[in-house]
Amino acid sequence: MDFEKFTFRQIEADTEIKPFDCGDSDLNGFLFDDAKNYLDSMLAVTYLLEDNEADKTVAYYCLLNDKIELDPDEKSKWNKINRKIPNDKRYHAYPAVKIGRLGVSREYANKHIGQMVLMQIKMIFLA
Repeated sequence: MDFEKFTFRQIEADTEIKPFDCGDSDLNGFLFDDAKNYLDSMLAVTYLLEDNEADKTVAYYCLLNDKIELDPDEKSKWNKINRKIPNDKRYHAYPAVKIGRLGVSREYANKHIGQMVLMQIKMIFLA
């Protein structure tokens, strides 16, 4: 597969969403009906992976802010995590980013698109 023909871009209020069907009506509905509302409400930001030659949406994902918080019932696991963090930097909660939705078009299934999307997400936060 020629990944050079793909482009990642963030949805904006005026973004035209190209044809997409991942086979899951909830995921399809979010992309077409809710993604722009989530952006407007500052709940999540949605990104598209588009095939420029076929003029289609290959995949999409949305990211939202979250946190990892101490669960008193899981204190031993939390202590294990905290051992790797200097004492003066230890907290009871840490900021996190959640992948709220992720869908790959059925047409592009089994072509390692999901891996490419996850790598893109990693690159966003490593840059």
